[in-house]
Amino acid sequence: MNKKILIMANGPSLNNIDLKRLNIDSFGMNNAYKYYENMQWYPTFWGCFDDKMTAHNKNQHKEFILRGMCQEYFTLNKEFKDLPKVSYVDSPIWRQTTMKHYKNQPFKNVGHTGANCVQVAINKGYEEIYLIGFDGHYNGKNPSDIKGGIIKDGERQYAWKGYRGETEVFNPLVVKIIDINLTTWKHLSEWSIKNNIKVINLNKNSQVMQGLFECQDPDTSLIYN
Repeated sequence: MNKKILIMANGPSLNNIDLKRLNIDSFGMNNAYKYYENMQWYPTFWGCFDDKMTAHNKNQHKEFILRGMCQEYFTLNKEFKDLPKVSYVDSPIWRQTTMKHYKNQPFKNVGHTGANCVQVAINKGYEEIYLIGFDGHYNGKNPSDIKGGIIKDGERQYAWKGYRGETEVFNPLVVKIIDINLTTWKHLSEWSIKNNIKVINLNKNSQVMQGLFECQDPDTSLIYN
């Protein structure tokens, strides 16, 4: 039987998933940790690969990790590497544009959390990977329609209100980084087909995943069975 996992980014389409009904493993990321306790639900894995977010929220991340409710935590924070269940990601390669190392290879940080979480799942032997929350909508705009500069946080849409606190520090989303992300996803699409890894997009309206992966409706997929 294929090992299945749901990789959850934090775009609005995540609200289309009934997390408590999930019958497969799951991987949450970044600031979603704020919401798990109130939901009385935790993912199998959690990771944060935004260096500025990691540094700014280190106290909150440590508190979350020490609760020990996830099976494993992935972090860029070297201070946490000896905490229980933590895998410290020591990655000097930050903005590389393609994922060249997957199954049974050392972890390589490709510069954005979603693709890194998918890479972790592949390295852990998952053969059927579902994606949700990778929406790529910025106030209804397609990334290809945005001309230069930095996308302001007010133009980024999240699944939860208050996802980013007023004083929190994230890496800015520069338009050219969207192109790097798209290159990474295209490479992942090609690689997964060649290596019999099934990657399924659960948001048919995603501007990031268009044409790259098979698309399914969450309610008719296998995530609840």
